[in-house]
Amino acid sequence: MSPPLLPGLLLLLSPLLLLSPPALTQFDVCRSLRASEGGAGWERFPCQPPPTNMKEVMQIRVDPPGITCGNPPERFCTLENPYLCSDECDASSPDLSHPPQLMGDRERGGLVTYWQTVTWSRFPEPLLANITLSWNKSLEMVDDVVVTFEYGRPTIMVLEKSTDRGVSWQPYQFYADDCLEAFGMVPKRVADLAPSNITRVICTEQYSQWVGAKEEKLVVFELINMDALWTRMETMQGLREFFSFTNLRLRLLRPALGGTYVQRDNLLKYFYAVSNIDVPARCVCNLHASQCMLRDATLQCDCDHNTSGQDCQRCSQGFESRGWRPGSYLPLPRGTANPSDVPETITKILKHRTHHNTPYALKTSPKPYAPEHNPQQPLSRNLKTPLCMNTSKTPYANPKTHKPLKPKNTPTALENPNTSQNPFDRTPTKFPGT
Repeated sequence: MSPPLLPGLLLLLSPLLLLSPPALTQFDVCRSLRASEGGAGWERFPCQPPPTNMKEVMQIRVDPPGITCGNPPERFCTLENPYLCSDECDASSPDLSHPPQLMGDRERGGLVTYWQTVTWSRFPEPLLANITLSWNKSLEMVDDVVVTFEYGRPTIMVLEKSTDRGVSWQPYQFYADDCLEAFGMVPKRVADLAPSNITRVICTEQYSQWVGAKEEKLVVFELINMDALWTRMETMQGLREFFSFTNLRLRLLRPALGGTYVQRDNLLKYFYAVSNIDVPARCVCNLHASQCMLRDATLQCDCDHNTSGQDCQRCSQGFESRGWRPGSYLPLPRGTANPSDVPETITKILKHRTHHNTPYALKTSPKPYAPEHNPQQPLSRNLKTPLCMNTSKTPYANPKTHKPLKPKNTPTALENPNTSQNPFDRTPTKFPGT
């Protein structure tokens, strides 16, 4: 590639690079084969799944019942043409229906699909709607959450999160065209926050002012300078928890008004319509997995480092002697998987099994698995293993016969307990005010 092309290529790639923490490639591998004086072995690293748009796997629920338009069919107007009410919502017609799943679909061919509520025909009763997004799994934000509205953005809205699958909720951000009137809060922007108070919950007027339904459609939960924040995850109290969630909820409290007050003579132009919700995030695996899989419609970390559980949040059975700890980004730049020395009895066995200076795992598979994946596969033999280590008193299987080794004074009938495996709810939320 010629030198003049490099600046242009970097410019094109720069938006993609911002989606990930710096030097992400340092955290996308959980182990690497290394040679040493005692033979080859596995060196462990903190690892995490790549970021993805979690809208592909989110479950969507809207409240209260009957908030979606079309049952019964009704006509609606637009704020820009308030007396041209030729549009119709009809749940029985595929072409005229606007169900909730259209907020997470892939739009093709330029056709915009969207979810839409009933109109504000019951004014002055508030037009309230909840959009609850669920993953049944701990996730971690990596970039801005972006909600795309059709026919105008709400004048009052709250973004909330849950870390316990919808049992309890905390506000992420308040949105209003007048923060003092709506929430009694002084308006701020994320750019106004210092690194020391980046987790402060604010009210912003940036995404609620009327500028036209077609000109401005986006409402954003903005993450400022995420590249720098990754280095503070270990040292700033509450930072990692702030970006973690299992559910998100949009509370729509007042629709777009067109820059004026509510006009009672035409209430068919007031409603909510959402065409897309982007949630860039990654699975929380406690830095013990490089992949997150969808198994039986449930997100699951593909755990390494002798850990198990949906979030790799515990030691695998038989590896609990030193206790479980999450991986760490520190020390920079490589972090640590929290290794620990192998007990002396296991060290002797490992030396016995590495007498040819070649791991048996290399003879059977290019990628050995942890015991929870394949109990017949021998454990990697790097003497620097994670904290989750074998607690069994019986040595690992003989690499040639796959039978337990027989140390002195060990009965021949004793079976290797390491072959046991530890295989890999959601409470509905009440609609506020009802």
